Amino acid sequence: MKRNIKKLTSLLFALVATTCIVLLSDVDAQAAKTHTYKRDKANGVLYNNAVRVDVGSRWNDIVEVLLADKGDYISSVKSNSPDLVAKLTSRSKVKTNDNVFICSVYDNGKSTYKSSNFIEFYATKKGKYTVTVTVKNSKKKVKTKKKIAVYAGYPSDPVASVTYAGKKYNGQSNINICTKKASGKLKIKASDTYTIKKVEIATTFNESGEPIFKKVTNGKKISLSKKTNYTVTWNSYDNYNGYTELRYTTYDYLKPVTHVRVTCYDKKLKINTYAYIWLIYTK
Repeated sequence: MKRNIKKLTSLLFALVATTCIVLLSDVDAQAAKTHTYKRDKANGVLYNNAVRVDVGSRWNDIVEVLLADKGDYISSVKSNSPDLVAKLTSRSKVKTNDNVFICSVYDNGKSTYKSSNFIEFYATKKGKYTVTVTVKNSKKKVKTKKKIAVYAGYPSDPVASVTYAGKKYNGQSNINICTKKASGKLKIKASDTYTIKKVEIATTFNESGEPIFKKVTNGKKISLSKKTNYTVTWNSYDNYNGYTELRYTTYDYLKPVTHVRVTCYDKKLKINTYAYIWLIYTK
């Protein structure tokens, strides 16, 4: 989740950059069916049961495995194919749930986890793989085994292309588009293994600075915001020497921005995910 916060912060500053298109990814993890975390309450394990990774890259989504019982540890991580390397690369003790943001999001703070473990992947070929994670207790006896489905080489971006006012932007799911056209047709095309469920836009904001979305028809004409009299406030968590500080930052747009939110269904992970597009009116 720290990576998601960093991505969001980078996006907000990118709105004033000279580059008009910036790749970014964001998923609303708090909504229903938007993540692959599963909780085994009986054995005290919280983990991702499915993930997408790129081929030929180590910089993939990392699977986190949280263990609730003292003394439990991951004894092995095994891939079912030599074409996928899976390895436990990090493990750390957890003192409080405040130090593991994921607990409060997916587990509602119901469990106190003792350790956080991260597994990384490296795939050499496209395909579906299975990784088996073995958890042992303090007596070195097998407590449970968890299966993780790994989809390698499939698109990680839910949106294949965005077309606005006749101009097409390829290969980027979440982008900033600078345009001098105040209205035009907006067409979103889904990547392979995804489907588009809903397209929404926001040209106004509430008192908290949150966009007010309204549903639009994909491929139909929309009108962009022409005003800049609004701000967005967001928060982030900074951890320093075990102390977590909540910081609030207010951001003022220099140009009128229309927010586009695309709800997509991931056919592989069987979850909903969101892609965000920002149409920046530059006249």
